[in-house]
This record gives sequence, structure tokens and C-alpha cells, in this order.
Amino acid sequence: MELKKGYKQTDVGVIPEDWDVNTLASTTPPGLRNPIVDGPFGSNLKTIHYRKRGIPIVTSGYVTDGVFLANDYLYVDVSKFNKEKRSAVKAGDIVMAKIGARCGACAILPEWHATSILSGNALKITVDKKHHSTCYIWQVLWSFYLTGNIESLRTVGAQPAISMANLKKHLIPLPSLAEQEAIAEALSDADVLIESLEKLIAKKRNLKQGTMQQLLTGKKRLPGFTGKWETKKLGDMLAYEQPTKYLVNSTEYSDNNEIAVLTANKSFILGYTDETDGLFETVPVIIFDDFTTASKFVGFPFKVKSSALKILKLKDENYNLTFLFGKMQLIGFPLGEHKRYWISEYQHLTIEVPSFDEQNAIVQVLSDMDEEIEALEEKRDKYQDVKQGMLQQLLTGRIRLIKQKVVDTPMTAATRAPDTIDTSPKSGHNWQINEAVVIAALTSVFGSEQYPLGRKRYTKFSYLLHRHVEGKAEGYRKKAAGPYNPDTRYKGPEKIAQNNRYIKPHTNGEFSGFIADEGIEQARGYFDKWYGLQALQWLEQFRYERNEQLELLTTADMAVCELVENKQSVSVAGVKTVIRSHPEWKAKLNRPVFSDKNIATAIEQSQDLFGA
Repeated sequence: MELKKGYKQTDVGVIPEDWDVNTLASTTPPGLRNPIVDGPFGSNLKTIHYRKRGIPIVTSGYVTDGVFLANDYLYVDVSKFNKEKRSAVKAGDIVMAKIGARCGACAILPEWHATSILSGNALKITVDKKHHSTCYIWQVLWSFYLTGNIESLRTVGAQPAISMANLKKHLIPLPSLAEQEAIAEALSDADVLIESLEKLIAKKRNLKQGTMQQLLTGKKRLPGFTGKWETKKLGDMLAYEQPTKYLVNSTEYSDNNEIAVLTANKSFILGYTDETDGLFETVPVIIFDDFTTASKFVGFPFKVKSSALKILKLKDENYNLTFLFGKMQLIGFPLGEHKRYWISEYQHLTIEVPSFDEQNAIVQVLSDMDEEIEALEEKRDKYQDVKQGMLQQLLTGRIRLIKQKVVDTPMTAATRAPDTIDTSPKSGHNWQINEAVVIAALTSVFGSEQYPLGRKRYTKFSYLLHRHVEGKAEGYRKKAAGPYNPDTRYKGPEKIAQNNRYIKPHTNGEFSGFIADEGIEQARGYFDKWYGLQALQWLEQFRYERNEQLELLTTADMAVCELVENKQSVSVAGVKTVIRSHPEWKAKLNRPVFSDKNIATAIEQSQDLFGA
């Protein structure tokens, strides 16, 4: 294959002509003794050498997630440290796991960290900071680990281990120091963002757990509710059914099948079967393991593998099943002998239950919190995917970090320079303003006083627009009506569009939504500048599509994108698996518009439109 101008073929692949290729050992300080070294041999650092204070021991377990995390240290005294000084590790060194399943994982020892000694299962790399960026070298090694290529550095033995000789002579691409630092900074910014999301998710989970404890026990009451809670037996509210009729005959599961086979323990979904006889469909229900008392809430049709569970459902409509399930999760039931518990003991347990309205209100609060956590997790996963893509592009020089002029137009397939990326902040507008203009432009074309443009419809149009212009539609979530971005409603764009008088709410009989307001020409000017007239012309092909057809297309397309990202084959079965796997999407499969034939047509249309 012909090389692109400005690139060359090397032992590490195609890289820019002005980059070098050299060994990892070449990036260490000249003349420094033991710049790449492992910890002391096992017999030289044993339990008898450990102390409660002194010089910290740094082990491989502190770096296996790509960041340095250490809660508790073991120590050696100064005398032992001096004897094993070749294995000293200092702040700014790269620490790598040398032995075990996670060998090759690595992280940088933080600048605040005291000089330490390596354990026998770790190694360190000291980088020559005058000529190389430690963070860049770490990103190269971390990418090598994530992609599985670290296997080439491992030795064959009782357990995986990094060969010190192979590591030292491992070849890596080396741009100039300035470009190494620019690459490292760009990737580190992504890492910081991902880490901040991880912390926020953990905080939200803890908050939700605390809120559950408060609301489900009545320690905290929601506004407007003061009535006394009743004491009820679980068996008075929940009826049980034996699972005999719903047992799966074969355990030859396949992801290509459609029917989930469930268990009430942690694994929950054991696999998927093609057996359609004996399918439990009157959901939602709770499945209850009769021997362990573990339980799961189920909102989709299923079969089960074991008869050692009960299927629990409401006896009447005065109770919220989700609320009762939450209460069951708070029960600390002491397991004794190995026996079935529901009939003999568990159904006789009592819980405090509020009015039906208060149950519903509590469930709604907790559901909103779950939705917020889910949105953050999706955002984190998206940033992780983006970072991984950046890693591959930047570390091979396919994207060069060079200075460019600041622009205020979105990068599209037509305007993006193939070999460069703008790392300076965009000026002119932010995401909220961008989406406000998009909503306004869509309203001006597809909304009228007779048929105002509704939120559900403009969301589908905006999804298709972003997929067409940018190749991806960020921020859209798997909501009941298909891909939906609630941030456009709740985080500024709609409000900005209305405050600037680009659009205004309008109702005509049963039709409600938005129509153009007096400031629409300003919004159209921005849209034409940022996206071009052709973007709206392209959308004209969907003008007369019904909302459910738009929902089918965008849902199928979003599922196709997920399958492609996960390197799974695109098929009707695959799309249905994605839809079925999400609580708010699975009900779509019960609707005629989501028939196999229609999904197949939508997949074909998605591929024609976007090449996915």
C-alpha cells in the first residue's frame, strides 16, 4: 500500500517522517544505574523484613488500573532499604506490574510520593526527562497493555511475567519532546475527565444508597406525606408461583437467541435460549431464590434454569412492586440450614408500608437517581472510548498536535483536516448555544402553526442531523421513545432558543410543540454558517415520516453503532439484543413497528445513510 506523504514505514508501523524509533532503554537517563529494574528476589524481601513504619514498599497491586492507588503500605527499615537500593523507586518513575495476570499494567508514581522500594512483583522505569516526557512513555506502555500486545514481552512459566530483557529492547515511536508533551497533555486531560466522572458516579451511588435507606424506612418523608405506615406481611402483598412451567430444557445458550434465562443470584442472566414455549411474560415480577433468599426485579419475558426459586407478583394493585423489591433488599435475613425459605419463613416477615401514592413517589425519586447515574455511566463510557481512539491516533502520528487558528465552526467530515487537530479552546459558542441553534433551525423548517414541531420529533431530527454531519450523535440516551437527549430540555438549549426568541411554544388542538419566533433569522444565519444549507436539505427526506418510523430508524441506528463499537456483527438479532438489554427499550419489541422485517429495513437504511 502506498504511504501517505510525510510518513514512513518502520518496525513499529507507519509513523511521521520526523519521528524516531528506539528502544525503551534509550529513553532512560544516560549513565544512571538501574534505570529499568525489578524488585528484590523473593527471598531477599520476606515477611520478616516488614515493619510498621519506615521506607514504603510499592507493589504491583497499586498500579493495575493505570493510576497509582495505595491505601495501606508495608515498610522496610532503612538498613534493609540500603541493602536493596538497586530496587529503589522515586516519585515520577513508572511502576509496572511484573508478575501475574495483570503484568504490564503500569502507572506513574505521584510527585508527592516518598522514595520507596519495589516489591518482588513490580518493576520501575526511570525516564530521561530532559529528552522525553514520562507521561508520554507511560501512555505508550499503557496502550501496549490495553491492546493486549504486552504478550510479546511476557515469559512462559508457571504464571505470566514480564521479561526484563524484552522490555528494555522494546521499540517505541518517539516524536520530539515538545510533541510528546502535547500528546501526553491531551491524553492526560481525557484521563482527568474520566477520573472526575468516576468520582461523581461513586458519589451519586452513595447518595442514592443513603436516600434509599432514608425513604424506604420512613426516616425521611417526602413533602406532602404524613400518614402512618402500616405493618404488613410480605405474603399478604405478594403471591408466588412455582417456576416449573418456565424451566429451560437446554443450556446451550447463545447471544444470537432472544429469550433470557434467569437466576436470582448475582449472575442474573445465565444466557439466551431459542425456546419460546413456557415463556413467562406477565412482567414485572420478582424472582426469589428459595435457598439463598436473593432476589431480582424482572421487567422482561424470561425462562429460568432452576426450580429452586419463586416468582413473586402483586396480589392487588394497592402496592408498588418496585417499592416492595426495594424493601426486600434492606432485609437482613439470617440463613440457617439448607432449605426452602419463602413458604416456611420469608413470606411471614413484616415490613412497614406507606400509602400507595407515597410508595409511587418514593419509587420515582429513586428512579430519577438511577437515571442520573446511568447517564453519567454512559458519559464515562463514551469518554473512555474517545480516549482510546485518541490514543491510537496520537501515538501513531495519524493525528498531529500542531497549533491552528481558532475557529467557531463545528468540525465536520468536509472541514476537518485529516492530519491535524485543534487543541485550543473553541470560541464563539458552547454546546448549549449550538443545540439552541439546531433546535431553532429544525423548527423553522419542520414546524408550523398548524403542526408545531414537538420535542419527540425534533429530537429524532437532531439525532439524524448530528449523525449525518459529525458521524456520531453524542448525549443521546436509550429512553422509551427512542434516542433522546434530555439535556436539550433541562440544561439550556430550549431555554436559550426561547429567550433569544428563536422559537416559541405553540398549541393547535391536539398538536403542541414549537414554531419560529421573531429572532429565527439570526439562528438560521448561525446554523448556515456552522452546518451549511445542505444539512437541512438532507433532512427533507424525513419530512413525511411518522414519529414511530423515525423512532424505529434512530433506535436501530443507535443499536448498530453500539454493535460496531463492540466489534459485534450487525444483524436483526444483534439489534434486538441491544434493545432488549435496556430497561426502557425492551418494551419496543412488543410493538408491531419493531417487527423483525421492519428492523431489518431500518438497519439497511442506517447503513445507506451513514455507512455504519
